[in-house]
Amino acid sequence: MNDPDQDRLLREIVAGEEIEDFRRGSLAAGLASIRAARRRRRTYHACALGLAVAAVAGIALERSMFSGREAQKIAAATPAATPAPAVQAAPDGVKIIDEKQLFALFPNRSIALIGKPGQERFYFLDTVAANGRNQSQ
Repeated sequence: MNDPDQDRLLREIVAGEEIEDFRRGSLAAGLASIRAARRRRRTYHACALGLAVAAVAGIALERSMFSGREAQKIAAATPAATPAPAVQAAPDGVKIIDEKQLFALFPNRSIALIGKPGQERFYFLDTVAANGRNQSQ
């Protein structure tokens, strides 16, 4: 075929109504695919944002619950630290013990004797009030 015949044949193929229908269908399918991809992307972003917000809210809620009511419940359930009176002459029937014997009575607790000899105060160090300070202070 020579060039004029090829050009005429190509014009007939490209100019036909079948090609226009094909172009319209192809354009519609491409646009639908792009729109679906955009919807999926928006859905993924919305879900990721929702999960992030839920995680932050859960962490904040857990911290506020523990620092508020839970700390008060823990403090209320734990025996309060009371200072021990200074060692004085024991009345009849009272046994005087030394520090080692006192510490042996509370093996799984953090305790301390604070003060000058003979005027020590006995503290539970693991008892924390809601304000974060030792209850006995």
